[in-house]
Amino acid sequence: MRHLFTLSSFDDFEVRGIVINTLTRFEISGERIEKAEKIGEAEQGEESHCTWRDLCPYVRNIIKGKEKPQSMEIKFALAEPEKLHKNAAALFIIMRYSSQITCVTGSSQKNFELNKIIDSEWDSWVIAFFKQLGITFTLDDS
Repeated sequence: MRHLFTLSSFDDFEVRGIVINTLTRFEISGERIEKAEKIGEAEQGEESHCTWRDLCPYVRNIIKGKEKPQSMEIKFALAEPEKLHKNAAALFIIMRYSSQITCVTGSSQKNFELNKIIDSEWDSWVIAFFKQLGITFTLDDS
């Protein structure tokens, strides 16, 4: 959790969704809304989703207090997935917290392919990223 709320490790990732269950259920879409006339229309070069840097203070305010949230899920996306693979439309890290933290990776392709090359490359990237940060983890291949 230190990498999420204290350090800047995830600051540049886009946020595609957050669900927090505390006293009530909080949902944050992560979609960027600059002005009413721009809703649904990201200008060229403009980000359509907020980064974790933008939303972290809001999430921190929701979860701070005497009791931990019952559960929380944050769906991160790599800002420029095509840098990892030319056919990658989106690359996700989904962090879930209830009694422990679990992470699931996912990908979306621009053009359908039967092979799992993007998934494999993304999983390898995430493993290297976590190791670089010193995040301890175990792999579950199921």
